[in-house]
Amino acid sequence: MTALSTSLARRSVAERIVYTSFGVILILTAFAKLFGVLLGPEGALSQLDWVFQVEMRWVLLFAALLEAAIGGILLSHVRNDIKCVSGLAFFLWLEIYRVFGAWLGGPGPNGCGCLGYITDSLGIGHQSADKWLMVLLLLGLMSFSLQWMGYGLATEKGGKRG
Repeated sequence: MTALSTSLARRSVAERIVYTSFGVILILTAFAKLFGVLLGPEGALSQLDWVFQVEMRWVLLFAALLEAAIGGILLSHVRNDIKCVSGLAFFLWLEIYRVFGAWLGGPGPNGCGCLGYITDSLGIGHQSADKWLMVLLLLGLMSFSLQWMGYGLATEKGGKRG
């Protein structure tokens, strides 16, 4: 095995780990959101979202469907470049949503009961849940951005990826 084929094999394994990990995380969070929409407190679900100005229940339902769809793509057998674009688009969307929420004066994690019924049920504080969300968001952005740059570099050099 040449050094190039060894490098490509390692990269392929790393990509599968990233796709599988984030796919499972997104599927789990989608189920948690659906559970929260079904059983969560009415007060938190009926408050207006700061960005979209619709009830939080509909934002959570949309987010759950989006997370399940992207998680399904990441766990499927589609080409890796499609998985990469899907993951990057999702994490960019989530970051833009959070930036607009802060820009529009939305409450911090403690002022909003929207981080989830499951975190409340498990006794996980909103600040802790928000910090974990930020860590996952940054890891997702870094992972998928680096992979996207790798696809761009491979294409520029005439290589075929995915």
